[in-house]
Amino acid sequence: MHGVANAGDMVIVAINSGACGVSCFLSIALFPVLVSAGPPPDWITLGVEEVYPKGAYITACGRGKTAKKAEEDAVRALGLYLSAEVSSIVYDRESYSSKTGYDAEAYSKTLVKSEMKLFAMRQAGAWYDGGKKTWRALALIDRAEAWAMFEPRARKEADEFRSLWKAAESEKSALKSYFDYRAAYNFARRDEFVNTMTFGEALYPKKMDALNADVRKNTAQLSTKLNRARNAAQIFISANKDFESNIKGTLTKLLSGEDLIITVNKKRAAAICAATVDEGFKRVEAGYFYYPKISVTITDTRGAALFSYSASADKQGAMDADVAKRRAYGALAAALENNFIGKMNGEL
Repeated sequence: MHGVANAGDMVIVAINSGACGVSCFLSIALFPVLVSAGPPPDWITLGVEEVYPKGAYITACGRGKTAKKAEEDAVRALGLYLSAEVSSIVYDRESYSSKTGYDAEAYSKTLVKSEMKLFAMRQAGAWYDGGKKTWRALALIDRAEAWAMFEPRARKEADEFRSLWKAAESEKSALKSYFDYRAAYNFARRDEFVNTMTFGEALYPKKMDALNADVRKNTAQLSTKLNRARNAAQIFISANKDFESNIKGTLTKLLSGEDLIITVNKKRAAAICAATVDEGFKRVEAGYFYYPKISVTITDTRGAALFSYSASADKQGAMDADVAKRRAYGALAAALENNFIGKMNGEL
């Protein structure tokens, strides 16, 4: 009994992901495959490792009552093997991004489900084992073939991280260094980066290690580096004029929201955030009126400018002096809350 599948035929095989609660659908590009009840193939007589060395191939065996079921079982086993490899990497490295609070097993199966759609999986040929009255099959991925498709993506992610890391390491300003480390940290927590780095190690460990050994080392230091940069980037806030702490209070809230440490000791500060308010006050018969403006500069301790901001508010007035002033400073605080952080993050 012989049969050969047509080259280029596509077969969709469902893999039950168990605890993950989803089915993984793998697109398999079939190459000419021999389905035979004759002599056993080399991968059975000599052993899978002898014919398809682990360093060059990812393999998994399957069994079934028919050749098709045996091949489907092999595909399922290959998916489970890769999931286990990814889980091992996640547990070993605690993931590149040090993410917590997620199910590593479920994550691994979902990642494999997604990534496996990109690669051609081969069937080495189904063989009927008359002694055990079952069909046996072998599914495999050629690591070099898959790596040729995967490498550009892995290199892009690694190079982008290297650029962010280099900027943070070379920055002299403590405040800018903190923002650079934070950018690198946030980049390394992106799903695309984490998934690419993790799956790459499962797909072709030797190639991935050559490509990203420095990236793996530096991502492991990110949390420590970021915390040190944060502690070194304490900021002092001042305002030439204020009313009911509208200006200093708003700036403190906004900068604290960026996880910056606000210090009341100017000597301990690595940066100074200075607000200058122009009240634009006018007293007329109709009442008290303000045309308020604000400018904010952030400088390092040497006086070098790091960031500047300015905004103005609409005319504010009232018959009562305090009410008019409260409205003016409230309007400036609202302007700060509207776009101060967005503009600061864009420059720093």
